[in-house]
Amino acid sequence: MQLTTIEYKGIQYPARETKEGLVSTIELHKKIWIDGKGYPDKEAQLIDEQIPFFASPDELYLPELELLNLFK
Repeated sequence: MQLTTIEYKGIQYPARETKEGLVSTIELHKKIWIDGKGYPDKEAQLIDEQIPFFASPDELYLPELELLNLFK
């Protein structure tokens, strides 16, 4: 499991590299995508374009196959 972090507005959010791409936390998604309004800024949009999946912090640590099966 290869863990990394993604920084947005000075806060580090955990992320994980998988064979399907980066997975980060729902907390990050809530900061970079505002329901009904979209992206708060260009940086948020660029981050979102790099992350195909968002999971709970607990799910982020599941074995890769289990984690990716959550998104099928």
